[in-house]
Amino acid sequence: MCEANSEQATDQIIAATKVVVLPSYTQSPLSGEQLRPLVTFEFGRQSSPFQSGVVRTGLEPLSPRKYSEIWHVNGPVRSWVESRLGISCSHDYMCVHTSCSESDNDSLAPRAAAIYGDMLAALSKHGYTQLIRAWNFIPDINRGTGDKERYRQFCLGRASGFGEHDVHVGALPAASAVGVPGPGQLTVVMMACRSEARHIENPRQVEAYRYPRRYGPRSPSFARASLLTNRHNESILLTSGTASIRGHESIHSFDLLPQIDETLENLDAVKQQAQSVHDYRLKASSESALVRVYLRNKQDLERARERLKGRVGRPDQVVYLHADICRRELEIEIETVQRFECCATS
Repeated sequence: MCEANSEQATDQIIAATKVVVLPSYTQSPLSGEQLRPLVTFEFGRQSSPFQSGVVRTGLEPLSPRKYSEIWHVNGPVRSWVESRLGISCSHDYMCVHTSCSESDNDSLAPRAAAIYGDMLAALSKHGYTQLIRAWNFIPDINRGTGDKERYRQFCLGRASGFGEHDVHVGALPAASAVGVPGPGQLTVVMMACRSEARHIENPRQVEAYRYPRRYGPRSPSFARASLLTNRHNESILLTSGTASIRGHESIHSFDLLPQIDETLENLDAVKQQAQSVHDYRLKASSESALVRVYLRNKQDLERARERLKGRVGRPDQVVYLHADICRRELEIEIETVQRFECCATS
């Protein structure tokens, strides 16, 4: 993974494009001439027509003020639309995404089940069965009470979609689920590959898929991270949206700065766990980090940026986005992409 075209110090950036490069399983180590875009994330309330390989998240970027993100792969990429799904794939990877308008709270569970069912069917049809990453952008994610809350309804539908395709908990991918202003588009993105990946959990937290019943009729269906390593010992860790949760309970409710500290401890624990399960010693490369910071409140930007300074990478590696978090008491969520250098153990 690399990062490109970030223009000045973070507080001066107006526009930036960052690039993630996924490790190749079939080619020699990557060169710039071989790279092709698999999927582009655009941030802002764009109203352009649906386009395969382009995800319009609906999230407002806070810093930089205009932002896009391109995930690159080695070799040719084919893109097309199939049954309302945008599909793009290389030899190694496939990305499938969709967006749809919806406003009825009661319709979210069956809608999410149908989306996940369609996506998993498409991935299986084309031979990409190793799930590695999912992103979910949900309008009014916190609206509703009890089991009718929209996030809980989404989790119910997502779990149903996974269940219909016999995806066991050990195969669940890393994921993020954040709220966009409503009414808006429900947007779901899933990425898979043909080769093996390792799904990583956090020893400081209960696995999300084992949360107790009090969090909804079905637990959230995701792993804390996915670790990809190819035969050239290129390794990349895709960390799920991570927040101030210890065990299964929210810590430091409604208090931004200690939530940031707790979130960073969780991210560090996931990274250490990934390093401990790998066959090779993994040395983190700070030059290749990408960090998405989701903030519930726009006015918290400067406080968050000051607290995170020097703790999650260089300022130009971090992007701040305005988004609701899946639990009302949480103010911040962070996801990362971290590249490692693999060194043989002695």
